[in-house]
Amino acid sequence: MPRISIDAAVSRITADAVISRKELADTAELADVKADPQGLIDKLTPVAGQMTDRARDAFEGLKTGVAAGNSAAAVDALAKESLDQPKMPAWLPANFDWAKAQAGVTSMLTTQGEPAASIGAGKADKIVFTDVDLTMLKTDTPTLLKNKTTGAYFHDPANGKLKLLFDFGADLAALKAKYPQINFDDYAPDFREFGSVTELLRTNVIPEDIRLLKKSDADPRSRDFVITARSDDIVIDGLDLLLTEKGVDINGVFPVNGPAATNGLGLAAAVDPNNPTAPPAWKLSSAQRKAVAMAAIMQTYGGDLKSVKFLDDTDDNLRAAMELLPKMFPQTKFEFVDIEHVGNKKFKQRLMAFSGAGGELFDRDRKPFSLDAVRAYKANDVPFPRDPRLFPTNLPAIAPNP
Repeated sequence: MPRISIDAAVSRITADAVISRKELADTAELADVKADPQGLIDKLTPVAGQMTDRARDAFEGLKTGVAAGNSAAAVDALAKESLDQPKMPAWLPANFDWAKAQAGVTSMLTTQGEPAASIGAGKADKIVFTDVDLTMLKTDTPTLLKNKTTGAYFHDPANGKLKLLFDFGADLAALKAKYPQINFDDYAPDFREFGSVTELLRTNVIPEDIRLLKKSDADPRSRDFVITARSDDIVIDGLDLLLTEKGVDINGVFPVNGPAATNGLGLAAAVDPNNPTAPPAWKLSSAQRKAVAMAAIMQTYGGDLKSVKFLDDTDDNLRAAMELLPKMFPQTKFEFVDIEHVGNKKFKQRLMAFSGAGGELFDRDRKPFSLDAVRAYKANDVPFPRDPRLFPTNLPAIAPNP
């Protein structure tokens, strides 16, 4: 068999713009790589974005080992997937208190009425996690903008009326483009409308998600949980009411920005006790809080689950979960499901990614999912229509009172 050069090997594994963990392992077996691992590093560094997350972990391990003078051991670890260690995402605090988080999960579940005997290692082998807004519910609840200094709510300069943002990201971007003279950094989102129980109960559900939760309920070895970015703990009871009405016996509801999860699971930003006015040592985004909450729930059930499915309509939420969960639980098969609005107030569950052996990620076409592709992923959503009876966009011109 002819000897394969490093250049030829790199050309081969980058031909499809994706470098999998297995491809790196195969490359490490080559004589030229064993003789010159730094040569492989030099060739792969410019195309590191083509690696899957697990491949990148192994590649970083190779670089560290070679730099430390342990080239042979580093190449051996690259060649044997079981020898390299998954690296947790940079946003996860190294000192995060997982024991506290698990205790918080148990406390929240028992408070919500889950029997203590049904919680713990060995009690389940499958979990379904679902988001709420535009995943389980056809939400048209608006977000407000509130001035950080004065507390005043933002009014549209065009008509002087309170401005409602339905698709927060898109609507805020449109406001910034329309009113460049306004410093929107002075405003923060206000989600008070999302804490309304009556607003929850009046909102239509997405049938596909409800059917999935009912299927989970029918399996005694399965558990299902709501993981939402809402920030008011009253939605725990509100969602329990709504889901009970729809025939779903949800095992638990976790509003990750609410007081119960923030305090109970240890999700609050860390502050240096010796310098309490300094910026937090770490602060998790809503997407990252969701990922950590799911990890803590999985640990509470033993961590050795067979399968986990996570449904969400927001790309960032799916990305954060993919960054953390397959690495923490490489033996579990994960499915990350994007809920896409396909028009006419209809939604479709589309597999975004799934995990294979060792936590390697694959896209919906069963192709290894590169870091570049994950970052570039964007759901193909049709804008969700809003009810004009409730939220008129063209307010009539009314003469002011004399």
